[in-house]
Amino acid sequence: MSFKSAVSWTPICLPRFNETGFLHAHISFLPDDSPACLLLISTDKEKFFALQECHDKILERLEKQGCLGAIKQAVNEADYTIEHLQSPEIRHFVYKFKKTTSVSWPAVPSMYTMPKDVHMDRLFELYMLMQQKLYSDAWPIKIYYHLGNSEAVMAWKTAEFDLYIVFDPLIAKMQAIALGNKLIRWIRKEEERLVISTTNFF
Repeated sequence: MSFKSAVSWTPICLPRFNETGFLHAHISFLPDDSPACLLLISTDKEKFFALQECHDKILERLEKQGCLGAIKQAVNEADYTIEHLQSPEIRHFVYKFKKTTSVSWPAVPSMYTMPKDVHMDRLFELYMLMQQKLYSDAWPIKIYYHLGNSEAVMAWKTAEFDLYIVFDPLIAKMQAIALGNKLIRWIRKEEERLVISTTNFF
């Protein structure tokens, strides 16, 4: 049985809700290979079957009203691309808004998805390296820049956000900083669409 066809019953701890106990999450993906999942939460660990019944009723209504196709389409079209920024020197980025711990990134460009997994792993390794540099116990820094053989990278840490950017190669540090400032201005302009900026969270 694949993960997408299974139903998960998982304890989760939200310390600002109750640091001494758990909530219990009933998690299942919607049918027809949908990328969306249905999440139901209870404070009672014995409520799995009650939530399963609730899940079945919600699913039945979604199917009856023809909503499943619209949900799948909306999720698939939710990605934005780096082209929206109109800065071809920037290949990809990850932005973390610290107030709500919300993270945003554009769709991964084809240069990192073909051949499958090989370049994607390298992209993830770049982000891991940048985060390690920013949060090193031995030598914490606020801005990290590195020029490699295939790309240049820059990481930027402030009280408000973390920003990790992958550039075309041969981008000098000052140009990378200027492009980083341009990217931040664009993110702030699009903030309501890109991140959860104001919410109560646990």
